[in-house]
Amino acid sequence: MVTIECESIEEGLLKVAQHLGSEILTEGSRNLVDGSHVDTGQLLQSGELVNTQQGCVVKWSLNYADFVEYGSDPHWTPIEPLLAWARRKGMDEGFAYAVQRKIAKEGTDPVAYARNGIDAVIRKYSG
Repeated sequence: MVTIECESIEEGLLKVAQHLGSEILTEGSRNLVDGSHVDTGQLLQSGELVNTQQGCVVKWSLNYADFVEYGSDPHWTPIEPLLAWARRKGMDEGFAYAVQRKIAKEGTDPVAYARNGIDAVIRKYSG
C-alpha cells in the first residue's frame, strides 16, 4: 500500500505558488526597467509579494500602477507631475504641455509589465 498525505502535498504546492509569485514579481519589475518605464522608481519600489495561506499576491500598489499596466482612456492629467518629469529628463516645459495634450486626446498605451511577467514565468516552465 502507498499512502500520500495530502497535507504535505498542499504544503509543497503552497511553496511552489509562493516561489512562482516571487518570479512574477521579479519579471514584472524587470519589464519596467528593461522597457525604460522607470522615472522616479516609485512604481518599481511599490512591487511586493505577499504570502497568504492560499498562495500569494503579487502587486504594485502605487496609485497609477493600473494606468501603466493597462493604459488609460483620454483624460486631462495634472501638469505638475509632467513638468517635474520633463525637468528630470532635461526637457523644455513645452514638452510637458504637449504630453498633457496628447494624453487628453489619445490616452496612454498599456505597458503590461505584470501580465508580461506572468507570461515569462509560464514560458519558463512550459516545456
